[in-house]
Amino acid sequence: MWGAGLFLARVILTVVAGPALALDPAYPLDAYVRTVWRDELPQATVQALAQTSDGYLWLGTWNGLVRFDGYEFKVFAPPSAKALVSAAILSLAPDPGGGLWVGTLRAGLLHVSGDSVKLWGPREGLVSEQATSLLVDRTGTLWIGSPRGVQRIRQGGRLETFGAEAGFGSDTVYNLAEAPDGTIWAGSSGLRAFRAGRWERVQVGDPGEYRPVTRLAATPDGTLWVGTNSGLARLARGADRAVPVPEVPVTSPVLALRCDSAGSLWIGTEGEGLLRWRGGRFDVLRSRAVGSTTDMVVSLAEDREKNLWVGTRGASSGSKPARSARSVPSKGSWGSSSGLSSKTRGGASGPRPTEADSTFSRGAAWSR
Repeated sequence: MWGAGLFLARVILTVVAGPALALDPAYPLDAYVRTVWRDELPQATVQALAQTSDGYLWLGTWNGLVRFDGYEFKVFAPPSAKALVSAAILSLAPDPGGGLWVGTLRAGLLHVSGDSVKLWGPREGLVSEQATSLLVDRTGTLWIGSPRGVQRIRQGGRLETFGAEAGFGSDTVYNLAEAPDGTIWAGSSGLRAFRAGRWERVQVGDPGEYRPVTRLAATPDGTLWVGTNSGLARLARGADRAVPVPEVPVTSPVLALRCDSAGSLWIGTEGEGLLRWRGGRFDVLRSRAVGSTTDMVVSLAEDREKNLWVGTRGASSGSKPARSARSVPSKGSWGSSSGLSSKTRGGASGPRPTEADSTFSRGAAWSR
């Protein structure tokens, strides 16, 4: 299942509403102007997106790390980073000091600071050379998810491993998140919370139901959104189990979750495109509309200008996108005829977009 969650866009899509509106949920997606970006990448799939405090946007691909300065994409390959040159990147996490933690498929964990790169591997105590998920919490502690459980690196470089005695063991970790109260959540074969030095299981769905947890997103009000292999669930603050959310019409695996600064929840799925959800209303964008042959949205990131970056799985993992191109149509209509459907949930849901609705150009940046 993890393999299905590691494919990202061969092109990058940004959702922009301008400084005044930013990602205002009251502003309909079908009124946005689109700008097309196609830039050369070292490989056609991107696993992770993150922005560091210096403003750079970083992209993890199957064949190295890419840095975007707002004008062009460049492969990050300083002399001290030989391990990054062709590494498959699985996860990214900025740190408070302006650096970037990079999780790889086979090269372990790396920390990038300027042009300096430090490697963490089995010799340094990592239990796996794969870092499937990374999280830097409010204290600056790095949490590392891997196919063999969870570890953390505290300030000063001390590495800790959580084994069966701490309530975890060698279960594969797909995602990590921090709640406003400081609780660390892990998505694996189920949902776990780290409290008082131990990991505790929290039920997802009905008692006895098995739901692997693929993605997590915590909101300021204490709600934890839980993406599973069969849709979305919600854990209310103080609740003892996460319950499915029938109002959100997702039945496929959730591959990406992001709560934006305006309070909307963005949901990337395997097969059902991208959804924006807030207060009973959702908008849907089919990923075929932005150049992918599958409706897989697997990465989401909001930058400090309040743009939303969206990654979707490319059609061919071996091909490269075209060089930069920009197009601003005179009329920004992303409605049902272009693959985007806006609906307000009441009782029954309306029809979903059809394949014939998806008529966008490949890759896009939306702007007001």
